[in-house]
Amino acid sequence: NANNYTHPNHTGDVTSDGDGATTIANDAVTNAKLANMATLTIKGNNTGATADPVDLSVEDTKTMLDITDVTTKRLDAIDPFSIYGFHWDKTTNAFTRTLSSLGRTVNVGVDDELVLNEFDRTELFNWQKVVDDYGNHFKRIPTLYFKKTITETEETIEVSRRYFAGAYLPWCFWDFTNGVVLPYVDIGCHIGSLSDDGTRLESKPGKYPLINKNIVQMRTLAQA
Repeated sequence: NANNYTHPNHTGDVTSDGDGATTIANDAVTNAKLANMATLTIKGNNTGATADPVDLSVEDTKTMLDITDVTTKRLDAIDPFSIYGFHWDKTTNAFTRTLSSLGRTVNVGVDDELVLNEFDRTELFNWQKVVDDYGNHFKRIPTLYFKKTITETEETIEVSRRYFAGAYLPWCFWDFTNGVVLPYVDIGCHIGSLSDDGTRLESKPGKYPLINKNIVQMRTLAQA
């Protein structure tokens, strides 16, 4: 019949097969075609079940990811060498922990008291105890980089196991002979004493402290 009408196939962003249902083609909806979003929001689903996406605010996202401190969580999660900071406001005499120092429990024990100090578990203070061939006891301190800012009204200090912008390396971590960074320095666990043969500076428990020596003599004994 000349009056019969055949519905054409639709092409483009919306497609159909004859009189069948129209569908949106895959990858046809661009970001520009979505509804505008409020500033500082992301698309997501924080309902705990399958649901349509919604616009999540910063607070919504932090709650969904169980993050109360974005800076600390981010640094601890992706960077094993976090930057730990400390700020002193000289005007108010207020001390504030910053960067990866935020939110950490810090207690100071007296005598044999056991207390929780979370910094003891960080890479800054988790020092290995070593004993050399002479029986000297040392704490092995890994390379640390520091950054200090001092003004009339405030001071800040930041420290990390690796270099970061504006940081400096203390000379104790530098090999002057070979011109390279040392991976660590060993610091004596005990007050310096003199070896039995009188030729070396020692770090051993239960020994009488070395006295009546000038800095040059002490350095010579330490290098023996």
